[in-house]
Amino acid sequence: MRRASSAKSGRKAELRWQFWTRFSLVGFVGGGAAWNDFERFHGTQTIVTGGVGFRYELARKYGIHMGLDVAFGPDTTAVYVQVGSAWARPWEAAEKAHLPGSHPLDG
Repeated sequence: MRRASSAKSGRKAELRWQFWTRFSLVGFVGGGAAWNDFERFHGTQTIVTGGVGFRYELARKYGIHMGLDVAFGPDTTAVYVQVGSAWARPWEAAEKAHLPGSHPLDG
């Protein structure tokens, strides 16, 4: 009996612009593919999605944001309410604690 294998690949990116004290706008894009085995990889169709959003910083000390996103896919559009972030930014907590050399651009 032959066992079918499966695999997937995906990439995501988010760009955030903090335009005023606690308010920011975001844009995001993601893409992915899935296939049954590597022999059939050449026939895989890639799907790309994206969207825009608005964020408000709820807890400045902890960098917790809340927002509203509108996402677009090949077949549908969705609206999400977001609390927190999927993107880790450890230097923010250290910056708020005023630790020298904590930002990646400090060198």
